[in-house]
Amino acid sequence: MDGFCFATSLASQRRDAFRCHSGHFIMDPCFSISKKKVNCPESASTNIGLVIRLTTPLPQQNVQGVASPLSFRIASGNGITCDANGTGISLTDFGDYEYFCPGNLVCNVPHASAKVSGAYYATCGVRTRRIVKNARTLFVTTIWQ
Repeated sequence: MDGFCFATSLASQRRDAFRCHSGHFIMDPCFSISKKKVNCPESASTNIGLVIRLTTPLPQQNVQGVASPLSFRIASGNGITCDANGTGISLTDFGDYEYFCPGNLVCNVPHASAKVSGAYYATCGVRTRRIVKNARTLFVTTIWQ
């Protein structure tokens, strides 16, 4: 597909990550694979993504190399994959829950375990209207940045 990137990514901290448009869709993050192409992952679990042929040059990269404090996707030990809110829209109604998962599940930013070196956990719960119910801690097995 043809398209263009118009900003650095809101969802990924990587210097090669961009926010791009193709057809009627905005994708974030998309990673540069050359000066003329970006790859936008859609499903990490099935290894599916979209390659966009760029119609304009990539925007200037983020000088600091940090576009967001969030990883763009996390996966829990029970196979749930969640995507960060890459829209730039505030999620104040849901507090610290910054990741959207299947089945109205939302998770907060993963935090390092104080007991197990290298382990990360996230608190997740079911989103209902403007509150989160049934919050529980999930072990995070993969963090994409």
